[in-house]
Amino acid sequence: MRTSTRTVALTLYLALLVLVFYDPLAPAHDHAAMAQSACPVEQWHPPGCGHEHGDDLPQWGKDWLVSLGLPPELRFDGPLTTGPHENHEKHNAFKGFYAPTGFTSFNQHQPVEIYVLMHASSNPGDREAPVHSSELWVRDAAGNVSFRQGWQKLGTTKLGTSCQAPRLPTCPTPEIDNGERPIVLSPDEAGLAATPVKRGQETWYGDSSFDISWGISDATTVFHPGEALSYDPATWTPTGFYGLTRTLDVTWQTTAQTARGWQVRDQFGTEVLSVSPTPALTDYRGLTGLNDPRCGQPVVIAGQIYPRQCLAQYIAPTADGVVTSGGARKTFPAPTGGTVLPN
Repeated sequence: MRTSTRTVALTLYLALLVLVFYDPLAPAHDHAAMAQSACPVEQWHPPGCGHEHGDDLPQWGKDWLVSLGLPPELRFDGPLTTGPHENHEKHNAFKGFYAPTGFTSFNQHQPVEIYVLMHASSNPGDREAPVHSSELWVRDAAGNVSFRQGWQKLGTTKLGTSCQAPRLPTCPTPEIDNGERPIVLSPDEAGLAATPVKRGQETWYGDSSFDISWGISDATTVFHPGEALSYDPATWTPTGFYGLTRTLDVTWQTTAQTARGWQVRDQFGTEVLSVSPTPALTDYRGLTGLNDPRCGQPVVIAGQIYPRQCLAQYIAPTADGVVTSGGARKTFPAPTGGTVLPN
């Protein structure tokens, strides 16, 4: 039987998606046990089951969801994720950060409150991934809420997003920032030994239509050159810390030309696919009735092929973006019974 060119092309495309989204060596979690415990798998929960998710969504975010007729809960599943592995194998890495101060609007420099949900964890398995999902919730000076979501680009290749070859072949000390973006800067053995308490700072400099710089002030593992080739926790070098102290910087630039109201952008925020003043919501991340033919089509970003995700966004009429004005730093409570890696 002859195989058509189209069939071959589709097979290759599906194979590429598997390579992008599937991590066969990702640390497994007992989701059946978690589902029966106080630690639901698909949404935020208080510290427990050996890990924590930082801050819950603030009350103004929950009130906004209720005003849309939606449950007031922060979820980790849905079209935002970079693939099923992001929650089902890397569930512990979803972290919330509420900052009532430390940020202003981008242009007018009025005080704003922000909440960030970021998928980030200090270990080789997460450092090697070139994209991570993120959300930005903003309550502006007028009291209106804007909601952004998308993927933060953390590198240009699947294997090698940390400060290592082939990303930075001349970087013997990964904590040194040479200004390249996006990048993950991680402490190596020498850098960790140079600190008084053997505590290292790991910083993720993301790149998206809203940029998040996420700091882990007590990195949980030491960086090793070529670490992205191994996803086995037995090969990790723990520092003895659990990443409970984190820092946050955010930049979201808006102009007079920025589209307002409900809209759909792809996961990289590079294109407004649709603007809808009165959408029908499937949840706070998705809109019904969207028939844009670009949804689901392959898109090439930094040499990787991804299916284009169509993600709902809401930009309030009074939104003026976000810029760091001091930033935020916080130490989050450890789960009762102790913390285990990965956290």
